[in-house]
Amino acid sequence: MAPILDTITIYRPDVFDCFRDGVKLESGELIDAEQWFATAVAEQYLDIASRHGCRIELSAARLEEARSLWARDTGRIDIKTETPPDHFKQAGFLVYWLRRRVVLNFAHRGENAVDISEQDRFLFGSNEVAAFLIGFRLCLFFEMKHFIDTGDHIGHDVQKYIFDSELKFDIATLLKHKNVSPHSLYLIFRALFYDLERPPRSAAVLAYSRP
Repeated sequence: MAPILDTITIYRPDVFDCFRDGVKLESGELIDAEQWFATAVAEQYLDIASRHGCRIELSAARLEEARSLWARDTGRIDIKTETPPDHFKQAGFLVYWLRRRVVLNFAHRGENAVDISEQDRFLFGSNEVAAFLIGFRLCLFFEMKHFIDTGDHIGHDVQKYIFDSELKFDIATLLKHKNVSPHSLYLIFRALFYDLERPPRSAAVLAYSRP
């Protein structure tokens, strides 16, 4: 099997650089940013649709528009702050433009045996569900890449995680009907991975006993 650095996938530490600049594979093959992005992201769209029992067709032109707009916006963040935006911000802006450019031409029922209600809800908001889950998968990879295998099947490891159905479709409905900013998506992703810690009891008692 090919090493991870010779694989076109979103599950690699330099994925955002690949989205922006393309990559030279270990085989020596040069893949430009447009081709690399379209291949890696299309694979995710197809997998997400299949898991919902559906088939989709993507617009190559609108995928490239989404990539270009994402690269422009995240480049501005880099210039303004002098530090690269983290994976939550990168994913938030990516979801924003994938959703806004409506990169799906169509979604139809497939032959996979899944809950019919899952199919129905996916078909209602396929563009939003798929875009959001791609962002979620990117965040999950970066949050867990130190704990999961970095071999060829890393994508399968990440994609085993099932996002809560009700929350997933609630977020998709929000994205479909409201103008959710990339900054809001950044906060959603960051909140999903925020590890709440309960303070020591003595500290909590002191806090509440203050006048």
